Amino acid sequence: MRTLNLPEWASLICKGKVDLDADGMYKDWLGRLNVTKDDLNVYWLECAKICARLEIQLALAGTDSVADEGGALLLIINDNSKTKNTWKQKSRSTKSVNATPEEAISQDLIDAGKEANGHFKRVMQINI
Repeated sequence: MRTLNLPEWASLICKGKVDLDADGMYKDWLGRLNVTKDDLNVYWLECAKICARLEIQLALAGTDSVADEGGALLLIINDNSKTKNTWKQKSRSTKSVNATPEEAISQDLIDAGKEANGHFKRVMQINI
């Protein structure tokens, strides 16, 4: 059995349930993805969140902290930053320019979902 080694912005609540500090998580992953403040948009916030989830899943695998068989992984993202809503997606720009705001946000979320695994593998240097 492996020993659980979570990033500093994550803490185990109980088996399969992890608390994530939004400020630490987003700063860490946006930094690893080389996203500057000027480039920050809905797409990159979603990519960072997905990469963080993948990192937690990888950290939990093979430990006694993974959810029991059939159980789901529950991630609770807490925004404890001094300026609330720092990481709120709706307050960010989108990549799509020829769409309504709702369509653009939806498209960015879809794109991030498709592409985040590739970003994760690149940053973590995983060849699968």
